[in-house]
Amino acid sequence: MDIFLVNENVRHFRELLARELEPERRRMVENLLAQEEAKLAGLGGQRPTCAPPPAAET
Repeated sequence: MDIFLVNENVRHFRELLARELEPERRRMVENLLAQEEAKLAGLGGQRPTCAPPPAAET
């Protein structure tokens, strides 16, 4: 399981929930968020270990 992708999904679903959504779509996103959070918990709540690449010097 790619921890980075799980974390990105959690971030994305939280952003969606911050917006106003129709009740049906909101329930769907809440369910997806719960699934991703469960995956993250199963991975021990690990955070991604990769850092973004360093900025190129000019």
